Amino acid sequence: MTRPLLLITLGLSALAGMAQASAAKAPSSPAPTQADAGFADIFLTARRVVLEGGHRSMGVSLMNASAHRNTYRIVINYRDMDADGQLTERQDPKPSDRNWKDLLRFSPRQFVLDSGESQLVRLSFSPILDLPDGEYRYFINFQLLPHTPDPVPSSQDTAEAINLQVLPTYALAIPVIYRKGNVQAQVQLSDISFLPGSEEKAPVLRVKLSRTGNASSYGHIRALWVPNQGGEEEVSLMKGVAVYAENDHRWVSLELHSASGRPFTAGRLRVTYTADGKKNAGSQVEIPVP
Repeated sequence: MTRPLLLITLGLSALAGMAQASAAKAPSSPAPTQADAGFADIFLTARRVVLEGGHRSMGVSLMNASAHRNTYRIVINYRDMDADGQLTERQDPKPSDRNWKDLLRFSPRQFVLDSGESQLVRLSFSPILDLPDGEYRYFINFQLLPHTPDPVPSSQDTAEAINLQVLPTYALAIPVIYRKGNVQAQVQLSDISFLPGSEEKAPVLRVKLSRTGNASSYGHIRALWVPNQGGEEEVSLMKGVAVYAENDHRWVSLELHSASGRPFTAGRLRVTYTADGKKNAGSQVEIPVP
């Protein structure tokens, strides 16, 4: 008699970075964890898809960056952002959402790639005639399906036992956004605070991003250390920071790292926000450090 093999699949979603294909790591990022290995097997050519101005279709290529054959599956869902920028996944639309099944098409839905091979996933948006002006957002998840091992025969003395094996499903998620009509967004920085570090932790800047308008905003946040004596230095950079259309604000925490080794005393910390596609910062805020 063989014991049954119970397989539990855990969903792990990335966010960037995902972002949420969406936050950059600090200059002194830690070494990749074991969970990061699954994400390293998926290489995407886009961090997000924005369809607007008459463009209703786009392709995203996925490359198998691993050393073995993999199976991938494409799944669409919704995600909500909280005040700290964390995303919560949900399958069903809210009353204010448009069901993606009515508007968004994608193909293929599942495919197999050998090491180094790529697959183009085609996305198209089919707006209905009475679709109001505004922004519509979904998340497309590129799932790396687990390899299922064959059951291993058991001995008689463990015939009644259950072999529990956890098989992780890794997924990279990127937003798919369709914009119709006049949509725009502005972001302002405010409420900056400085948390001094310790021997174990780097100092942190916390800042509020307030969004106005009827669209999501993407951009990068840059922190500069401006000492009373000496030149300024970039001490943190976070790219692909999103504030979604349904959020009027979010908070961001920036770890500070000085390449020169200068202490964060006797000077000012300046934070700037620059929207994607813009050359100059749209907002900035400073805090003095005694």
